[in-house]
Amino acid sequence: MTNQKIKIGILNYHSGINYGAYLQCYALYKVTDDQGLDAQVINYKNFRHWLLEYRYFLLRINPKILFSNIQKIRNFKKLLKQMELSKFTWINSSLKHKKYDYIIIGSDEVWNYTNPLVGYDLTYFGKGLSATKFASYAASFGWLNRDVELPAEVKELISKFDLISVRDENSKTVISNNLGLDVPVVLDPTMLYGFNKEMADTKIPSGLEDDYLLLYSPGGIIDERHDELIDYCKDKKLQIVSLGNYHACADINLLTIDPFQWLVLIREATFVVTSSFHGVVFSVKFRKQFISSPNKASYNKISSLLHEFNLSDRIFYHSEDELTHDDINYDSLQPLIDTKIEQSRMTLFNFLGVL
Repeated sequence: MTNQKIKIGILNYHSGINYGAYLQCYALYKVTDDQGLDAQVINYKNFRHWLLEYRYFLLRINPKILFSNIQKIRNFKKLLKQMELSKFTWINSSLKHKKYDYIIIGSDEVWNYTNPLVGYDLTYFGKGLSATKFASYAASFGWLNRDVELPAEVKELISKFDLISVRDENSKTVISNNLGLDVPVVLDPTMLYGFNKEMADTKIPSGLEDDYLLLYSPGGIIDERHDELIDYCKDKKLQIVSLGNYHACADINLLTIDPFQWLVLIREATFVVTSSFHGVVFSVKFRKQFISSPNKASYNKISSLLHEFNLSDRIFYHSEDELTHDDINYDSLQPLIDTKIEQSRMTLFNFLGVL
């Protein structure tokens, strides 16, 4: 079988109106497709997930917020066309008719079966899917505690995977405790792809100053540091630019930008403050000075990633934590980052047989 004929199915939260969710899927699609493999995103989302997501964005009394959300959804849907998608379905049983050589599940919190938005959906553990081999790439159990006892059917499904890799140490421990397996922790697929062409072709909104602090806090907890953040930016003469969500402390709130604009705005920022896992990922990728204030949903992932890169001091999680730190020395850090990128790439490509 030649590489050109190998059919890859990718299953994750590809269509969520969330910057990290889109970009992790796009990156995994591109790094497999760029190897000459026939990559396709499995265009599945259960009805509960679909309904609750759209209800959140569209059931808005304020017409300005509603219009903004509609525009944001359109911008995301437009970029979905840059990947090959299978026919959309809500129904697990219809997936068995689509045969792949390899199916990759991940990345993202696809194994957090307690996520109220998604519900208990065994599709993300391989149920109902048809392939010769299965892998998880950078899958995460999210906020599930490392001592959790996985349901028997979840353990049975995961045990059948040909490759299990996870995104954080917490998920690694969950697998170890439940299945007795020592599995690799790999980097998010966005660390394996450059996005250079995508960013070169992307225009960003006007009105931004040369030096700005980028605020990306979908969980909203940054508002608790409102006064401190404003004082810091005044002292540093930084404009505050919030992406994706409204924050009262921001000078500019950019609510409808698409994922590639989001990338460029992080790359051009002077400083980044974020509660998001992917906010941290791209801060490291673009060698930004940053701090992270994780919430419940992001803490396990962020703390594991920053520990991997010896950057645990970038977390401020308690009210007494200092907002500022000494600058990150990326010149000394880059060899470690490059090594972990290569290890992650080898894990994926060895499984796919393209090395």
